[in-house]
Amino acid sequence: MPKLEHIKPLNQNLSIGVQRGQGTKDPSKGVWTARLWFAGYKSARFKTTKVPYDNGSISRREEAERIAYEIYGTYYNAATTGEDDGTPKFARVITDEYLKEIENHTEANETFLAQYPSLDPPYEVKGGRGYWDIKKLRNSTQIINDYVLPFWKTLKAGRDEAELHLISPQQLDTFSDFMREINPTLSPSSILKGITEIRHVYRYAYRKGIVKSIPNPARPKRQLDKRVRREITESDYQRIIAYTRERYLDGGIGKLTYWQDGEQKQKDVDTYRDYSYLFHLWILVLANTGIRSPTSGTEHTQMKWEHYVETDEGGLLRRPKEKNHTYTAIVMPYAIEYFRALRKFQEDRDITSEYIFAHPQDGNKGQGWNKGDPIKNFATQWRTMLVKLGLDAPKGAPQSQRITPSALRSFFITHRLKDGSVNIHSLALATGTSYEEIMKAYYRFSTEAEYTQLSKGGYTTEKPTKPIFDKDTGYYVGREDIVSGDAE
Repeated sequence: MPKLEHIKPLNQNLSIGVQRGQGTKDPSKGVWTARLWFAGYKSARFKTTKVPYDNGSISRREEAERIAYEIYGTYYNAATTGEDDGTPKFARVITDEYLKEIENHTEANETFLAQYPSLDPPYEVKGGRGYWDIKKLRNSTQIINDYVLPFWKTLKAGRDEAELHLISPQQLDTFSDFMREINPTLSPSSILKGITEIRHVYRYAYRKGIVKSIPNPARPKRQLDKRVRREITESDYQRIIAYTRERYLDGGIGKLTYWQDGEQKQKDVDTYRDYSYLFHLWILVLANTGIRSPTSGTEHTQMKWEHYVETDEGGLLRRPKEKNHTYTAIVMPYAIEYFRALRKFQEDRDITSEYIFAHPQDGNKGQGWNKGDPIKNFATQWRTMLVKLGLDAPKGAPQSQRITPSALRSFFITHRLKDGSVNIHSLALATGTSYEEIMKAYYRFSTEAEYTQLSKGGYTTEKPTKPIFDKDTGYYVGREDIVSGDAE
């Protein structure tokens, strides 16, 4: 390997330096030589420019730079057309370079946001939505490692892995089937994420001049009836509300059963009741605002008091950067009392918190939360409730059989559409989604009987009522007919 002196970098793959002839020690002698290195090379390559050093002549050096760039262009073209074995022509190498880039972008964004949390970071997801962050990097890296890189290995060009620019559209169209072979339970949305990552790799290669276009691999069939998660009916919703209300009102959840001296005994455990009460109100809030269920561990998805405003006609709940959208959700007039009940609960328990759903006490050892910290989710309560009500689906069941908290969002939107007079574009804005998504995923009528049932007992009532609270616990327990005194 030649030893160069007076090295000058020209770009990340190219530099020039002076190579002296064998046995020559004269500092004025030597020839300018180009040093080239591309990802995939086992070692750097050296090509002489035949321009003499001439004791450091600037004009000679500039001439050498011009020739070095010509040499670089020849090698770069060879590297990207597959004519030069060992250059970064392999899909695998380009993918690795892309992963390194998004890792750097994520690190830069995180550093920026640590200094300027209220500003947008510098690196957005090209061809996607939002900006690079730890979660996006983790998701993209996992998909690429689990599916994209193994897929490249199945495509051959001669004796090596496929060269990115030589992969045919027909080969890329098989990617969906390849993902299903690895994981037969993948949903179409998961497969679409894999296709998106392939396009991101090609977009990177396009910016680098390695490919001339960005392909669009075949996408899985929509199969809406199979992939859309099961919605809850009016009957399901009423059962859920009745079950969760009973859990904190009858005291059963507040009893801990244990054995002492051979006898079965019980004692009150008010904490269990508090969490059951909050779970009940959480369901009511989701069903009456249409927001997405807050994501565990994602701070900006948590509901905060600073985002909630009461108005003469109802309430507003701001949702900053929910699924990369910032929007203001509507709170149905009837649902304002749920937020008031949550405020009253925190006041009664002496809870100081910026979060609407906050822990009523410190966690036990190892639980990792303090009084007033946000409740990240109610996943355990949700699963238990589905089992108790017979609404759970067997393990491995398709999405169409599973009920998730997102069904409460669907329930809200369906009710608004059933009203008949709602402006769909306004509804899209108020739920942070698109007109097309509402029409595609939610606007489905089954029968006239279901329409009548769903339209009954929505979020308004003709009878004059008032909220009532339990005298001992302070829990919200429903509404009372002002005339008759009967609780609804």
